Amino acid sequence: MTTKFGNKFESKISVPEKLQELAKPVFQCLRAIGYLSLTIQPDCTVTGGWKSKASFWTLLTILLSLVTTSVVAGTTQKYQTIAKLTPTEKFVHNLLYTIFAVSGLTFQCMSLYKSKSSEMFWKFHNYQFELYTSLGEQFNFCLKNFKYAEKFSDIQKYTRRWVLIALVSSVAFILFGTVFSFYSIFYNISDPWDISGYEKNQEQGKGLNDQTASSPFIKISFIVAIVVWLFRIYLHSALVIYITLFLKLYCACLEVVAQELDEIQRKKFSNKEHSGTVTFKKFQLQPSVTICQEKDGYRSQKNSEETVGSCLECIDIIANLIDGFNDHFGFELLIQIVYCITLVLAYSFFTLFSIIKADHNNIVYCFNLSALLASQIYQLLTECGKIKTTVNQVLTSLCRLDLVKLPEDLQKNVGGILRVGTYLEYN
Repeated sequence: MTTKFGNKFESKISVPEKLQELAKPVFQCLRAIGYLSLTIQPDCTVTGGWKSKASFWTLLTILLSLVTTSVVAGTTQKYQTIAKLTPTEKFVHNLLYTIFAVSGLTFQCMSLYKSKSSEMFWKFHNYQFELYTSLGEQFNFCLKNFKYAEKFSDIQKYTRRWVLIALVSSVAFILFGTVFSFYSIFYNISDPWDISGYEKNQEQGKGLNDQTASSPFIKISFIVAIVVWLFRIYLHSALVIYITLFLKLYCACLEVVAQELDEIQRKKFSNKEHSGTVTFKKFQLQPSVTICQEKDGYRSQKNSEETVGSCLECIDIIANLIDGFNDHFGFELLIQIVYCITLVLAYSFFTLFSIIKADHNNIVYCFNLSALLASQIYQLLTECGKIKTTVNQVLTSLCRLDLVKLPEDLQKNVGGILRVGTYLEYN
């Protein structure tokens, strides 16, 4: 597809294609665990609703979660017994299990319930970004040779990098957790790498013959249930990547606005010497300064006015997108932050107890998981903070404009935005 700006053609893709290009890896991860009930169409638009294939898959993941939750419940109780956990450790362990079970089912049910809302959320973004990219070549991030392409390629790299980290860490934690669960339930061993513990439990555990002699089908079913359960838990981090993806998009768009406004100011100072009357002395020193350059200055002023007008429209578009984001993700953000903070505290507790008991396996497991959860909180809070920082950057760029030389309607619009920004800053 091509589009024309002035006298030149630039290759571009559509806004839905660009958004899917940025979000596809995390989009697929969330669909896999039932956290996003949307189907991608061939034209890169998305559809939702109760009758969609994605909603049917989400319903299936809910049923799988219920089945695997019952299997893991038995494993949890068995592990607590053979690991000889203290009452306090048992309480924290049960709390973790409950949080994992309830939070997973909550997000899956919300995904199913909000399927149509999620579809409208994506369509709203397609529509608003179509408006954004239509305001000028300098705002069209779908162009192949986009002026600020690096900002959006960084977002794509961020998404792919963190999805890869989430998948690799998920596989590592799943292998670790499955081995522990398997030996706990079938061989009565809390540490599968402790051979002496295996021999000791085999001598003392006379009542375990039925479990150790379980059929291969039961063992395979158990492993599948544990893997499904752990996969959903550890791939939960994709939800944070998905949320921060939109925040990064808003920041990138606002940064483009700020840089365009700053460029107007730079051009003003670079052409300042030609803005007044050309005197005889100046003409003697630089005879090439002719009347046509005065016309160019006028044309440059008109272009600056158009750019300022486009920037103000961009600010309005991003403000609408942020409002839509808050409406759509407000509850999920609250649950996600509480979820991560609670788990970080719980796993920090287990890390401390593991250090006291010199349980090296649990130290590595709990510490790494705490670090992963802490990084999710950091990403959420950092990206939310960046929105405010970028808005302040835009307001600063607006303050530097010479409002006197702008048309009256633009002066009123800029003044209104600055007053609102000042009010929000101090209230």
